[in-house]
Amino acid sequence: MQDMILNTNILPEPLFKLIHSSQIRVQKTDQGVFLMPIEKNHSLSAIKKARGIYNDGELSVDKFLAEKRAEETGR
Repeated sequence: MQDMILNTNILPEPLFKLIHSSQIRVQKTDQGVFLMPIEKNHSLSAIKKARGIYNDGELSVDKFLAEKRAEETGR
């Protein structure tokens, strides 16, 4: 497997518009070539991913627990 890092400003226009990162990782494997954006702040992006579907701020912990209790009791 080959691996390299490229700046996105050297990409053709259609690809450049699709990638919202300043750098990408290019991996060549037996299955093909994969382009993956490189996030500058890895810890912040990991936290955002961990929040999942509840990251809009509408669902508090108390509301979530109330919904779970209602599901368990069948209401």
